[in-house]
Amino acid sequence: MNTAFRIMLVGIFICAAVCANEQAWKELSSQVIQLYKQGRYQEAVPVAQRALQLARSAYGENDERVAASLNNLAEL
Repeated sequence: MNTAFRIMLVGIFICAAVCANEQAWKELSSQVIQLYKQGRYQEAVPVAQRALQLARSAYGENDERVAASLNNLAEL
């Protein structure tokens, strides 16, 4: 395999991982909002914590998804 092809493959895998993380975070956040709207706060807390953990590990402390996740926890 030549170098350009390897670089392209690595880029594709990185993009796929980022997209998967983004989708997982969105799904968790959506669950939190739904549970909140239903008044199921105790059930929402661990979901919100998982969303926060995912955002921190995937995007770093200064990312807007971390801030959104922290806000969701504060609301709960």
